[in-house]
Amino acid sequence: MNKLIQNVLIVDDNPSDIAIAKHCAEKLGMNAVSANGGFEALELLGQYHFDIYVVDLQMPKMSGIDLLKRIKPIAEQSKGSVLVMSGRSRPTDIEQAVRVGAKDYIVKPIDLMILESKLISLANLHQKDWVEYSVEDMNDSTAELCLPAQIMSISEVGLTFHSSSALKAGQVVTLNAELLTKVGVPSVAVRVAEEIGDLNNIRTYKSFFIGLKEEHLRKIRLLCKNLWTTQMTKKNGVTV
Repeated sequence: MNKLIQNVLIVDDNPSDIAIAKHCAEKLGMNAVSANGGFEALELLGQYHFDIYVVDLQMPKMSGIDLLKRIKPIAEQSKGSVLVMSGRSRPTDIEQAVRVGAKDYIVKPIDLMILESKLISLANLHQKDWVEYSVEDMNDSTAELCLPAQIMSISEVGLTFHSSSALKAGQVVTLNAELLTKVGVPSVAVRVAEEIGDLNNIRTYKSFFIGLKEEHLRKIRLLCKNLWTTQMTKKNGVTV
């Protein structure tokens, strides 16, 4: 992997979560600095330049939301990115964090694979291309955004879908899909990464999951495994 040096500020009142996040960032070749709360983070903001801010929402004295409001103008000016990691998983919590500048959201307990993929995405470090499994021929691939959508392929970190809706990169939408409901994932929030196609006013978007619970991540991993097995069986004509 081409390791671009990124300066990361990790703000959390839980020492174990700080240790996990620092280990993950340093493993990717990033410079990680930590703060035990909002006020300590503000002091560091005046001393260093940061490319990525990893912020917990539930902290004493200064909440994560209040800190994000202070970070937002700094991050916008320096083109930095904010990643929230929190035990809160309600859609309203995710939407509130996005409104005050968060680019992505992780639900605790921290999954190292998810955290690593989010840091790579925010730093534009493409460690590997996640394999997406085609679902366009499945009867239950229809999904709902603000307008009807069709899931084309899915991976452990996100999905590609068709929609007639005009969506912007960075926009967060909630997606309900029978394909996911059948495996126990009633709805998912996704962040649009980019538009990768437009044919007859049907747009194709690549997106990444945000705020995904560990139990739902396991179910999506199993779905991807089953899709891979099915597709290999069709391709080779043998049972995998």
